[in-house]
This record gives sequence, structure tokens and C-alpha cells, in this order.
Amino acid sequence: MLEVPNLTPYTHYRFRMRQVNVVGASPLSQPSRVIQTLQAPPDVAPSSVSVRTASESSLQMRWVPLPDTQYNGNPESVGYRIKFWRVDLQPSALLKVINDRLERECTIEDLEEWTEYELQIQAFNAIGAGPWSEVVRGRTRESVPSAPPENVSAEAVSSTQILLTWSAVPESEQNGLILGYKILYKAKDLDSEPRSQTVRGNHTQSCLLSGLRKYVLYEIRVLAFTRIGDGVPSSPAVIERTKDDAPGPPVRLVFPEVRLTSVRIVWQPPEEPNGIILGKELGGEGWEQRSCGCWVFLLLARWVRNHA
Repeated sequence: MLEVPNLTPYTHYRFRMRQVNVVGASPLSQPSRVIQTLQAPPDVAPSSVSVRTASESSLQMRWVPLPDTQYNGNPESVGYRIKFWRVDLQPSALLKVINDRLERECTIEDLEEWTEYELQIQAFNAIGAGPWSEVVRGRTRESVPSAPPENVSAEAVSSTQILLTWSAVPESEQNGLILGYKILYKAKDLDSEPRSQTVRGNHTQSCLLSGLRKYVLYEIRVLAFTRIGDGVPSSPAVIERTKDDAPGPPVRLVFPEVRLTSVRIVWQPPEEPNGIILGKELGGEGWEQRSCGCWVFLLLARWVRNHA
């Protein structure tokens, strides 16, 4: 008996023998019947493994398939397994199976945006799987932020200014490099067009809104943006009112009845009350009157005397 080592699994062999003595060797025997070695798992991993970004949520992996001589089993049972995981979550590896032995690339879908992944590949047959390849890394493309900034708050600092502050978008939801923030605001009870103000950079997380109307409620939202575009605005909107101030003048001031010693005055409230009107004041030469309703400043007695 003789054991022949180091043969290739799942391979056909024939054997011939001859005898040797001190004089020389005999002729070779007739070939034996065909012998096939048993199947075994592949000995090697696919080579030239690489990965590239395909989209915001996918990576494309490429490799060189095993040659026929390295299948170590029935070619119809040969395929590949791809293992991939987030770099920051290695225990949560996922598998993707490819049953085509000639396949040389695969697109892995449904990944997180702007996230780094590590990947490996192995070949398998009906007996088992071979070794894993070296680890390769790839990162998905940037996308827009999938969440708004957190802890948005507003505080009125004057009758025309509101100070807005917020916290960064959670890192797992940034989906790229945050280039800045946009503040969207509009007067709540007025038919005004929404306005916006941009804060560049990811280190400044406050903004002073100026040029606002006095004693007016504002709805304010904040969103982050990357080079791809705008993210999700904060919700619900923050509601803040600017501080009150001196009111504007009354409008449509008319004198429907003027007499020698009296005058009847009719007016409409100011277009910009700038706060809660606490009363009215009528003033002239030597008299003054105050009462609730609206607040008007007049110096009319001389006018009435000259035009009566």
C-alpha cells in the first residue's frame, strides 16, 4: 500500500506503477481506473477584492472569481458569501449570498447614508466555505440630514430681535458634512411670506434674528444642510413674540363735528399697536383726558380754534 498525499480535492486521477531494482526500472503498468478525490471546502478566498461607492445607500464590491482548479467541489454548488458591517457596529454583521460561481461584482443596497462599512468575501461549495478575504472599507455617499437640529429655543431680546439657539443634528442622522443651518421664520398671525436666514458652518449654533415686527408672534424652524441639500426642519415650530414698544399713530383721524367749545374726533386704531393698548390720551392747550380703549396723542385745540 502507498498513500499519495497533496492531491487536489474533487479531481480525477489515474495511476501507473513500475518496479525498480539495482539493474533498472521496469516498464510502466497500464493506467488504473479513474479515481476522483473527495470534495472539500475551497482553500482560498477570491482575489483582487475592492469596493467603491455606488450611491447614498449602496456600495459596489468587485473580486476575481476562483479558477476551476480551486473549486474543490461540484462547480454547480460554488458561490460566494459577502459579509459587511458598519465600522462602529462590527458585531452586527450581515450576509449576502451569491450563487453564481462566475459572478465578479455585487451591489449591496439599503445601507446608511455617509457611513463607513467593512466588507469580506468567501467562496463556498456543497461541502463548506473557504477562508474570508482581507477586509476592505467603503463609505456611502453624502445625503441630506434625516433629522433636524435638537433643543431649538427662542428668546425675544428686544421689540425687533429674537435670539435663537439649537443643538447639533445627532451624528447618526447627519448623513454628511454639515455645512450650516437655515432658520425659517414668519409672522404667525399675518399673511406674510416665510423668510430665511443662513448660518454658515457647523460650529455656530445660535442666530440673532433682526428687523422683526414689534410685539408679533413668530413661528421659527431650523434645519441643517449638506452639500447635497437641505435636511428636515425642526418640528413643531418654536413660537416667540417680540417685545412691546411705543405704538404707532392712529389712522383715519377725522372731525365730523366741530363747535365753538367742543370737537368730536373719530379715529381707527394704529396699524402697528406694538403691544397691548392700555388707553388713549387727548391733549391740547390746558386740558387732558385719559380713558381705556386705544391710545392717541393729539395736540388739536389750537387747530380747532383756528379752523372753527
